[in-house]
Amino acid sequence: MRRSPKLLLVGCSLAMSACAGTIEVQDESCKPFAQPMWHHENAGLAIFGHFDDNDSGIDLALLSGGGATNTETIDVFPGAGTALGEHAVVSLPFASHGCTKCATRIDFDGDGRDDLAVLSDDERNLPPRVFLAALGGLGRPKNAVVLAGAFGVSLSSARFACGAGSNVVLGFGQHDPSVIHSDVYRWTDGHAELASSLSAPGIVVSDLPAASGVGDVNGDGCDDIVLAGLPSAAGAGKVAGPTAYLFLGSASTPSTMPVWQAGNGVGAVDVPLAVLGLGDVDGDGFGDVLMLSLDHVTDTTWVSVFRGSAAGLEPSPRRTAPLGLAYSRYQPVSLTLDANGDGAIDVVLPGVSGDTGDRLYLGNGRSFAGPFDGRKPDYVFAGSVQAAADVDQDGCDDVLIGRPDGLTLLSGGVIPGP
Repeated sequence: MRRSPKLLLVGCSLAMSACAGTIEVQDESCKPFAQPMWHHENAGLAIFGHFDDNDSGIDLALLSGGGATNTETIDVFPGAGTALGEHAVVSLPFASHGCTKCATRIDFDGDGRDDLAVLSDDERNLPPRVFLAALGGLGRPKNAVVLAGAFGVSLSSARFACGAGSNVVLGFGQHDPSVIHSDVYRWTDGHAELASSLSAPGIVVSDLPAASGVGDVNGDGCDDIVLAGLPSAAGAGKVAGPTAYLFLGSASTPSTMPVWQAGNGVGAVDVPLAVLGLGDVDGDGFGDVLMLSLDHVTDTTWVSVFRGSAAGLEPSPRRTAPLGLAYSRYQPVSLTLDANGDGAIDVVLPGVSGDTGDRLYLGNGRSFAGPFDGRKPDYVFAGSVQAAADVDQDGCDDVLIGRPDGLTLLSGGVIPGP
């Protein structure tokens, strides 16, 4: 079984199409699971995408560097259809001041190639830039599009509108410490323009994503966005714990008023770590959403799942459970993939104290069982998962993990039993 290449990344919002009753057996044509396929000695923020005209391979953009000179590089490793190249084909300088959520990919100008939006050095108050992809790699810095007026602590992207030329990129800003804010940009007539601004009451947590594209949760064909942060104050009408707001996509720009608000279902005032669009995990035609939060008193990581519906997200999480004691407070990993080629949506969640790395939970096409009811992970990686994509195009998503010795790409395949 061979499929077209799939692209997934940390916090991605790509809707996937697993449906109940259509799940296949684990793909025996895949390599043995977690076999090393590629290694690079430098770690960094890794993003898979199609950055050139070669449709036969998935490329890797690696943002790394920093240090005393505060100078990072974007290195692009080309995909060759079955593997990643050993050497970067393009290297671009930029400065992000060590931002852990400083870049995202999207086809911003609608030319069929993925572009990179990069958050510039926030100490110098520089706005984000979008590096436009060109033949043979990403555009040079002189061709970068500057998103004027946008500042912030993280970036994400989503396709919100439903027509041609509808790609937008989000610059998340902390303009007001009491407001969770996001600016929405759109490519129109050869230039970037500010399409709209979204805001909700709450407190942005520094170095953590304030907003996330979560896919299509109400089934109208438009991607939606969730803003998340701490509640601005306790009291009547306030939601205890991490507060999340849903803004629906439309034929032009996202709605400017949230249609949904919820907490994590635990009740404690915790720190929001991540919001992840799961895709349609239960096959009902609506995208579902996962929220990660941290109890800063006990250092326990909690996971909650909200089901999508025609009206948006359900008011309360369908499932909530503790993962365990967190081993990383500020760089949580969560992403979706199909690790074993069965067509179901699998999920990577952050590891906890005692684990060697992040956790993999396999999907079943009917629901996200995840860590609920005391279920153990199906696999624990020996490192932190950075991104996933079907690099070798065998039907199973391969996983890029970070370790002290750099980045290693592991093959997807049949998951070994306990």
